[in-house]
Amino acid sequence: MEMPIGHTEDQNKESSLEKQEKLKTIARELAKDFVRAFGSRPMADVSSTYAGMGGPMYNVQIGGYMFANFQEPNQYSIHLGLDQIGVERVCGIEVMQVYPLKEIYDEVRREELTGEQITQLSLFG
Repeated sequence: MEMPIGHTEDQNKESSLEKQEKLKTIARELAKDFVRAFGSRPMADVSSTYAGMGGPMYNVQIGGYMFANFQEPNQYSIHLGLDQIGVERVCGIEVMQVYPLKEIYDEVRREELTGEQITQLSLFG
């Protein structure tokens, strides 16, 4: 593989790792944004929804199944309990991140109570 001028293989690996970390961060923020959409509903209500949102560029859901390599020969699924929130895709890239719903719920509520700035994600920028 030909390296871009001025780049070493180590720099390319590092930028790939940085990209993966950025996608994980965006996935967690997407999960938090999804929980915020429930407003002040109690945790028991949120966890009983089997709700999800998404499209071709992103997907987040509570409970159900996430599919990796969808409609490919090596397709597999991850089952989510109602106590889990999963992010399948971010920016059209599979990330398959699973978080404890209570952890995300508590983090969102803590941010609301402490007045931490809530920023709107830019998924397509």
